[in-house]
Amino acid sequence: MQKNRIILLFCFIIANSSLFSQDWNKILLYQNDAETYMFDKQYDKAAETFKKASKIVPDNANFKFKIGYCYLRTDDKKKEAIGYLEDAVKNVSPDYKEKSLKEPKAPTLALYLLAEAYRIDQQFDEAAETYVKYKEFLKPDDNLRALVDQNIASCKNANELIKDSVSVKITNLGNTINNEFPNINAVVSGDGKTLAFTTINKLGNDIFISNKVNNIWSAPKKITTQLGNKYLLTCFLSFNGKDLYLSSDNPENNDIFVTTIEGNKWIQPLQFEKPINTKSNETHVCLTKDGNTIYFTSDRKGGLGGLDIYKATVNEKGLWGEPVNLGSGINTPFNEVTPFLTPDEKYLFFSSEGRGGLGGYDIFYVNLEGSQKVQTLNYPINNSDNNQFYFPENGLKSGFISFYDKNSIGRRDINHIEMGRFTNLNGKILAESNDSGKPFKISIFDTSKNDTIAKLESTSNMSFSYRIDAGTYQVLINNSKYLPFSKEFTIAEDFNGKEFPFEAKMQPIPVEKPKLIAEVLPVAVKKDTATVEKTKPVKIAETPKKEVKTEPAKPKEKITEKVKVKVENTVSSTSEVRLSIYAVQLMALKTDIGADYFKDIDNIEITLSPEGFYRYSVGSTESMEDAMATLGKVKALGYTKAYVRIDMIDAAYTIQLMASNKPIALSTFNNISGVNENHGSDGLYRYTVGSFANYTDAKGELSSIIESGYNKAFIKKVRIK
Repeated sequence: MQKNRIILLFCFIIANSSLFSQDWNKILLYQNDAETYMFDKQYDKAAETFKKASKIVPDNANFKFKIGYCYLRTDDKKKEAIGYLEDAVKNVSPDYKEKSLKEPKAPTLALYLLAEAYRIDQQFDEAAETYVKYKEFLKPDDNLRALVDQNIASCKNANELIKDSVSVKITNLGNTINNEFPNINAVVSGDGKTLAFTTINKLGNDIFISNKVNNIWSAPKKITTQLGNKYLLTCFLSFNGKDLYLSSDNPENNDIFVTTIEGNKWIQPLQFEKPINTKSNETHVCLTKDGNTIYFTSDRKGGLGGLDIYKATVNEKGLWGEPVNLGSGINTPFNEVTPFLTPDEKYLFFSSEGRGGLGGYDIFYVNLEGSQKVQTLNYPINNSDNNQFYFPENGLKSGFISFYDKNSIGRRDINHIEMGRFTNLNGKILAESNDSGKPFKISIFDTSKNDTIAKLESTSNMSFSYRIDAGTYQVLINNSKYLPFSKEFTIAEDFNGKEFPFEAKMQPIPVEKPKLIAEVLPVAVKKDTATVEKTKPVKIAETPKKEVKTEPAKPKEKITEKVKVKVENTVSSTSEVRLSIYAVQLMALKTDIGADYFKDIDNIEITLSPEGFYRYSVGSTESMEDAMATLGKVKALGYTKAYVRIDMIDAAYTIQLMASNKPIALSTFNNISGVNENHGSDGLYRYTVGSFANYTDAKGELSSIIESGYNKAFIKKVRIK
């Protein structure tokens, strides 16, 4: 009986051993299938296959690690990696056997990947703690310690970096370009007419070309078959779009290639020879417009570590010279990838994992014509994920990049990015006091757009703030107790500060009445020489308000023989009514050159300053916006030093009865005495009556005039001559 029990137990052990063996055979098949999916970059399918194996051995930390690894490599399911990696790190071992199918533990790398997953999900505190745990397994001389320390610092600073965001406009290129697969590595020719990109599909990579027709990208054409290789990646297009530069998508041996379109067909890619391609990895390339300078990435010996950016130029034999490492100002001990020049070749963009930021790879740029200080793109262009392959289209203002978000058509979509490098204009008004009790009125004018972008009022501590982009602006400040203030300033395109300080020193209006200055009559003078770029004449004149007219005005002939010369009013009187008059000053000379000198601008006004300067101005107006619009036109004609001058003049109120295209006999106004006729530069005859020191007096008289039959009469300000 005892013997039979031993035989039965032996048979049970054999049966279970056979079953267990069959399970591992099945697990081996799952692992082989998953690795095939990984090779084809189908990481979501690889994760699902590893999950089948994990169900057979649910306590195996190694398969939890592999599932988490695969999810972290997907575009749209990175967050799903966290749970599996959290399980995996419960059983990690520095003695992990990578090639053992039955390895029950996870490698210490699982801690690093969990920290990455936390960081991407913006769980920065958890990420920092996990990086610290991973660091405990590293040897003191391990180069990875520096990268881990950098990532820990990035996590601690991440929330502040996210707050320091920029305004961006993101435009998905749509389903004409993007499809359900990852669409990556978009590059545009320098002339803006050709787009090339890569799509990762189930069988490798496809290369597509699209052309811009009527400012719209055409349906892309697949050229993979013409190239004869399904494992290539787009890198760069020549300026005319005729040469396409590629790299091999082979982690073991990347090289750089170029193909050219001949007729309607792209030839098979030609491999770069030494010294560009070597036995090391060369992963990316871009060139200058003339094709004589090349920037590329390589992990060849002699670099600073990982992939570095190199530069080479064509020598006198027409061959590539010896490449030069760009040095520690740009390269780090870790990887630098995907360098690109802006179309003007002023800036070099690249991605680096060795410069901090939000962690992982971030996008940086350097001004090749300036200090060469490396700057970073702000959030959300750089985010908590890996940010690579940003193709700059218009300096620092726009470019193309691929990423996945909830609005994506595929796993990754190509998007056009327009960004504003905004900074806070922090203004401080310096004035003795503000006895008027009224705030200072501030206008900010964008000279490039000829538009007022902001109208503000000062705070109680006489300051103001406004968020602006790079560009040239003019600030105008007004207050009833102070002379108008105007100042132009420029924020450089590569300005990277959070604040731009601005001071306005206000001058109080003098209370003493000035001495009269006699009118200066025109005199015959010889012309000074002055060099100003000239174009076709442009009429710049006042735009009259809507008025009652008897018929359309006839064109007024241009008069250049006589020019009114007047003495510039430099200080104010004690009149109750004052006007701010804005005019665009073209130049100031000690000798009068006459209005005829300015053949490209009509209606020139010449004023003689007390210092003896003849000042040449145009576009005199009460509207700051009109003056700034005129300034833009004048600068476009070549008068680059022109600016808006502000004068304070005495003014009064009058009542306008009507305006006419033709003169009207004053006897017509037989029921009103003291009617004046004024023939304006616009050809209109205006008929006014009275001069009032304040608006209240004018309003009282207006009622009786309307009762006399002039029901469209109105009050207007006039200058005191």
